[in-house]
Amino acid sequence: MTELKLLNKTNSYLTCPDAFEFLPEVLSMVGHSNFNNYSQNEKLVARDEVINVIRILAESGILSVYKWYARPELNAVKLSVKDMLINIDEVWFKEANEADFYGMMMFGSPDWYKEKTKDLGLTVTTDWKTFLKEKIGDLEKWIEKNRPKESFDS
Repeated sequence: MTELKLLNKTNSYLTCPDAFEFLPEVLSMVGHSNFNNYSQNEKLVARDEVINVIRILAESGILSVYKWYARPELNAVKLSVKDMLINIDEVWFKEANEADFYGMMMFGSPDWYKEKTKDLGLTVTTDWKTFLKEKIGDLEKWIEKNRPKESFDS
């Protein structure tokens, strides 16, 4: 089973368009809602887990950094997934707490993903798990069929 399928099986809400915008939201979605109270070692483990989730979503072509607050010069640059992850790793300093995350970056889903799911009937009140099951089925195959044919470099 691929990483996206495993991720979707354990927490399908992460694959919902614009499911999260900031790191505290994704931390909470993967079970790290008490991040500020973590030991330094626990923070590093959570950080690695979240960066891996971001990698899986970005490599699938359904997530990107929408806005770089800590590195505004990157807002005008199209980064590969690898370069995006390098910059996230550098910006997310090891001692960061949740308040720091809002000054780092903002995530979003690419327009193609939002438009294609909206065309299938996704609204803000639609249950994502039901939508996946009834309208999309195998998300990975659906992404492969529907995403733009441009390269998603990793």
